[in-house]
Amino acid sequence: MHAGGSSGKSAARRGTAGAAHPKNNHPSPSPSPSPKVFMLEEKSAQLFDASSASWHPRAVRVPPSPLAAELRARIARLRLLCLDVDGVLTDGLLYWAGPGVFSQRFSVKDGVGIHLLEHTGVTVAILSAGDVQSGRDRAKSLGLRHALFGLTDKVAAFHELLGTLAIAKDEAAFMGDELSDLPLLSEVAVSFTVPDAPDEVLDAVDYVTRRPGGAGAVREVADLIRTCRGAAA
Repeated sequence: MHAGGSSGKSAARRGTAGAAHPKNNHPSPSPSPSPKVFMLEEKSAQLFDASSASWHPRAVRVPPSPLAAELRARIARLRLLCLDVDGVLTDGLLYWAGPGVFSQRFSVKDGVGIHLLEHTGVTVAILSAGDVQSGRDRAKSLGLRHALFGLTDKVAAFHELLGTLAIAKDEAAFMGDELSDLPLLSEVAVSFTVPDAPDEVLDAVDYVTRRPGGAGAVREVADLIRTCRGAAA
């Protein structure tokens, strides 16, 4: 949530005010990550779910600036979180891995956050205009049953997904980072983005993460949803 005197969503959307993010080194990833990594994500989620009482209370943090009660209430009602891939689940970069082959960089922490969130009964889905094989492999590794790629109309795909899952629009959120995401960001009950999104996106959403895409942004949102749902239980 952004601190300051501005009004509207821009005044209550950021995870922190003016926080500087350290530069990230982005080593070229292996196009074929070990399945052990994916097993580690699920195992970490299971361990947290089974023995959360023994974890440090800061393992699930409320953002430093308190969210408005109305926004917390909307987040607590969520049953579906839809995610973009490029710039949200990844750092927004494509890594050339040979002629006609590109790979992407993902965060294990995001994967653990997704598993933890799904354990609470929230469905996580992917709605992406892009279609890189590494994105499909990542969705498969996370066990996401609803992962749609190469979309030309995310809003239409979103409404079809709502019907499939029997979930109301006011129980759904979307996390996107580009101008092309604005129609869906304005359609959902709660909208999220990352700190390096264009200004038009930053001004339109409910919440801007402190962490960048591909480096914990999805984990931050997943933890926030779990915290709000737990407080409302």
